[in-house]
Amino acid sequence: MTIPLNMNQLRLSLLSKFLAFIGLIGVLPLALMGWASYQTAVRAIELQAGRYTQQLTLQQRRYLDLLHQEIESLIENLSSVDDIKLVAGHAAEETNVYTRLATQARIGYILSGYANLRGLVSIDVFTAGGDHYHVGDTLDFKELRNGVLTHIQNAAKAAHGRIVWLGLEDNINKSSKTTKVIVAAKELNVIPGLTPASQPTGLLVINYDPDSLRSHFGSGGQEEDALMLIIDPLRRVVHATERKLVGAVLSRAFYARLLEADEGSFVSVIEGRPTFISFSRSPQSGWIVINLTPTEKLTEPATQIFYVTLFLLVGSLSLVGLGAFFVSQSIVTPLKQITQEFQQIQHGKLEKTHHLNVRSRDEIGELTRWFNVFLDSLAEKQQTEQELIAARNAAEAANRAKGEFLANMSHEIRTPMNGIIGMLHLMQSTSLTEEQRDYVTTAIQSADALLHLLNDILDFSKIEAGKLDLIPQLFDLHALVETLIKAHSTIAHAKSTRLTAEIAEDVPRRLIGDELRLRQILTNLLSNAIKFTERGEVSLSVATAQKQNGRIELLFRVVDTGIGIPPEKLTSIFDAFVQADASATRRFGGTGLGLTISARLVAMMGGRIWVQSQVGQGAAFHFTAIFDPDPQTAAPQTTDTLSAPTHLSPPLVEPSDSGSNDSSQPSAEAPHAARPALRLLLAEDNVVNQKVAVRFLQKYNFEVTVVNNGMEALEALADNEFDLVLMDIQMPVMDGLEAVRHLRRREATTGRRIPVIAMTAHAMQGDRERCLAAGMDGYVSKPFKVHELLAEMAAVLADHEIVSANTATKASSPM
Repeated sequence: MTIPLNMNQLRLSLLSKFLAFIGLIGVLPLALMGWASYQTAVRAIELQAGRYTQQLTLQQRRYLDLLHQEIESLIENLSSVDDIKLVAGHAAEETNVYTRLATQARIGYILSGYANLRGLVSIDVFTAGGDHYHVGDTLDFKELRNGVLTHIQNAAKAAHGRIVWLGLEDNINKSSKTTKVIVAAKELNVIPGLTPASQPTGLLVINYDPDSLRSHFGSGGQEEDALMLIIDPLRRVVHATERKLVGAVLSRAFYARLLEADEGSFVSVIEGRPTFISFSRSPQSGWIVINLTPTEKLTEPATQIFYVTLFLLVGSLSLVGLGAFFVSQSIVTPLKQITQEFQQIQHGKLEKTHHLNVRSRDEIGELTRWFNVFLDSLAEKQQTEQELIAARNAAEAANRAKGEFLANMSHEIRTPMNGIIGMLHLMQSTSLTEEQRDYVTTAIQSADALLHLLNDILDFSKIEAGKLDLIPQLFDLHALVETLIKAHSTIAHAKSTRLTAEIAEDVPRRLIGDELRLRQILTNLLSNAIKFTERGEVSLSVATAQKQNGRIELLFRVVDTGIGIPPEKLTSIFDAFVQADASATRRFGGTGLGLTISARLVAMMGGRIWVQSQVGQGAAFHFTAIFDPDPQTAAPQTTDTLSAPTHLSPPLVEPSDSGSNDSSQPSAEAPHAARPALRLLLAEDNVVNQKVAVRFLQKYNFEVTVVNNGMEALEALADNEFDLVLMDIQMPVMDGLEAVRHLRRREATTGRRIPVIAMTAHAMQGDRERCLAAGMDGYVSKPFKVHELLAEMAAVLADHEIVSANTATKASSPM
């Protein structure tokens, strides 16, 4: 049997597993180590870079503080000179030319002491009287930006004598080349905290060039792409490594984050790039020095480590792939070839498989060699199986031939036997001498024995072929036992043997099972018991063995007081064609099939059969069978004991003085004699069987029309009306099955249905079913018994009365 398998979607190839294994033990640890190294390097570099950047920021902020200190020192020196303070408080008319020149010289003299203060643009002193003293980059200082000056004066006044750093402002001198300057201012003649309202004050303004900061911080050691900013308290960029940013204003949120601490660092996303930010705020001016460095620049060495690790990974994978290729050639390829060959075998294509080359002398080579050995053994097994299949086919053909032969022989034997037995019974009903009656009776007994033998052989062949099936149906067990006892009473009476039967009170009366086969088993056992008992008693008993799962198992016992069975024969009497006495001088005949058939039927009924016996003291046959109780039965039946003793008077069947035991003759005073005859069509091709059937049917007041085949039957049915059709099956021109099919198709248009009974010598398994499936209403096998045929006729002719034969005819008169 071919089992569909599709494992390609459910499994990993060996190469994939090998690559995964190498990856796990080699590449994965290297990758994890590289990743860990990269992360460690990133953290280390970020830490070191952060420290360096923070130190750089602190250095830049310290330089800024030094610059502020130097400028503040200049301011303090200027504001501490008494002449300058005095001039700052004079009104304009109080200052003469000499005073002006002297003040200007003092400012220049003080400034000369600050030769290292590079980048100073100008020093401006504004007196309370409105005088303006200027030392700086230009002598033209007459045109001023009054708005800027007012802003500076207000800021200085708010500082109450302290130095105020205003940050980046427009130069108050419009004539100066430096338009943007860093402004520091102080209000003169003011004592912080004690400023009288009447004290006249002046204003000192120091202007510093922002480009001087660039000359210093431009070579401050920043990374490429790094950005340095100096921010004044008004969030304005005083200095930036990118000139275009000078004068720009920081966002409030970013500036607020810078105000959270005097110095520190953090990472923030600026323009979509993670950026490391370090800052430090000047305690003197409140200005903040900021360094912004992209983190990718900081981690660039770690990135190099990452790429080196990646290169090593790719190299490792390449080596793994190369190794896997060689492994595939030496291991995977042979395994794939073996798998493909097994798939060919699994799909029944052994002829397309072939031996594989042994590539190596290792385990794979050993596997390949053993596969070749397996292939050879499988080929031998296939050849053996083919031979067995051929033998099985031959046996099945022989079995079919045997079945067909048995069916044909059954038909061919039953057809003349039907004529023989029928004619003998017709002859028995005529006036005969005593000697003639004895001859006829002997011939009938021999024919019955021959028919019994034929039935046994057919049943045995059906069982051997597995074609005998049980047909469960509802039946009356008491009626069955009573019928069997009455049927065997005459033979037992003739041998002075008492025949009795007893049914236990807990045995249900109505059961569901195969009544026909149970009757056959009991008939075989009772017949054997009576046959081997010269005098004494034969008894049949039925009891309940057990009840389980709604079913009932019955125990049947047939006990006799006959000759008994030798111990050495007890285990073989149920074998086919085996008899207890097989000697040439044996007293009792028989084929030995009765017990074999009974044993097989008992097994089919779910039971078992066994025997107990002693020579000279009789035998006891036991068997069990399982049945279903009648669901309509409410309670168990009462005790029922049946008895048919040999002295029963009158016996069921007894020879008559008139020379005939056929009770099928109609009585002169029978009420049916005057009723109108029923019209019956008999389709039968055998002349003898025609005569037997016609003579029998005429005794029951049937008007019989005879045809020889199915075609003639259809023509007769088309031209005449009949009450019933008896149809043979095997006939020339057209058989009975085809004739019935034509009849039913014709009747489909007329709406009238004529009952048809199959009366045929086809008695094999399934013949009855084929007849009923073709459209027939009943079935009787040849040689038929009178009561069987009458029962079938009565069943299909429910509206007509048919006088049945008496009990003797029903029980013993086959036709």
